[in-house]
Amino acid sequence: MRSPIRLVNLSRLAPLLLAGFLFGAGASEGSAQTPSFTNATPPDRPAAEIWAGADEAQMNVPTEKRSNSYSGRLACLQTVNPPPAEGYFISFPFNAAKEGVYILWIACSKIGAAFASPCQYFLDGTEILPEKPAINGTKAWGTANAVSWNRFGEVSLKSGEHEFKIVVQEPRKLDTKYSIVVDAIAFVDKNGSK
Repeated sequence: MRSPIRLVNLSRLAPLLLAGFLFGAGASEGSAQTPSFTNATPPDRPAAEIWAGADEAQMNVPTEKRSNSYSGRLACLQTVNPPPAEGYFISFPFNAAKEGVYILWIACSKIGAAFASPCQYFLDGTEILPEKPAINGTKAWGTANAVSWNRFGEVSLKSGEHEFKIVVQEPRKLDTKYSIVVDAIAFVDKNGSK
């Protein structure tokens, strides 16, 4: 007599299977599907008129010392605790030497990815939105190889002091964690002159 077929409830396994796919569990070295789980280093620092690393940021999220980052430190939020009233934030003060239109790049978790919390972005206190679709770099580095360059879009700056702020108020789509990793920001002059 044959034994009955046993049905397996995969709903409990789905998060583990997805995490394995996202973070390379079981992936072969150099797999095209997922980044290899090595201590990948960031690409060469981009030529930018304005630059700020996580070591220069003010924040209410934990930091992690990482040799595979631009400044040796990453802003690394990973918690199930709800954010304070102002949200979890990473704030970059910077100075624009000249007025102009710049392309803003953020070295962070892929914008819009299920493994990163949705964010709000503020320039000098005014909310700004990333271009759609976001353009993400292919080389990944940092914590769990989750950081890459994300082209945010064009912004107009007057010369002087400014603040760019990233705020997390919602958990990521993957689960109930509040999660983002940020390494640096760069503003490149749209017209290419320094």
